[in-house]
Amino acid sequence: MNEFNSIFFSVQLDISYFFKMLIHIWPPLSSFVMKPGFSRTGFLTFTTSQDLEHLMEAHIQAFEFFGGVPEEILYDNPKTIVVWRKGKKVKYHPCFLEFCAHYGFIPKTCWPRRAKTREKVERDIGYIKGNFWPGGSLEDLEDLENKKF
Repeated sequence: MNEFNSIFFSVQLDISYFFKMLIHIWPPLSSFVMKPGFSRTGFLTFTTSQDLEHLMEAHIQAFEFFGGVPEEILYDNPKTIVVWRKGKKVKYHPCFLEFCAHYGFIPKTCWPRRAKTREKVERDIGYIKGNFWPGGSLEDLEDLENKKF
């Protein structure tokens, strides 16, 4: 994979639950959104879990979409990757740190409950929940993935 150019030094990431049920899908879906700091282009996918395996797979899909790996990724404090946090000290899940080292990016976390820190990606989540999600009928996860474009 090529390195991101300098405009993609930092990206924002958010994972959000969608509690609406789709036919034949359980548990409820989660969205995964990655957005470069200085770009309108974003990556969106849906997963059936927010566990570490699904999170890492979504990262890989985003890296392929953008054609590279950013230098740093800004996260909220998802329990999947943050074992504990005390002030500025953050302990990440060891498997996640191995993943970060393998792909060569630095994970950063914002202060808890500070959505403004990741304002671009939070706006995208709001759009997905308020505009994209309610429209139309969906059969399954594949149908949802096809309709996001």
